[in-house]
Amino acid sequence: MTLVRGKATTRRSATTRRSAGNRPDRVPAPISATTPGQVVEIDSTPVNVLCLMPDGKAVG
Repeated sequence: MTLVRGKATTRRSATTRRSAGNRPDRVPAPISATTPGQVVEIDSTPVNVLCLMPDGKAVG
């Protein structure tokens, strides 16, 4: 959303204005890979893992 002098931008709710301000300027271009492993995505989201050992004990 671009601000223009003389336009009433305050008539919209604050949530609507923030949403409009957080939108990207353009849509990301599609990625095409021609060979395996050419495009790699890494996720750094923490995950809680609980492993069950052969003796039945939970480790994690």
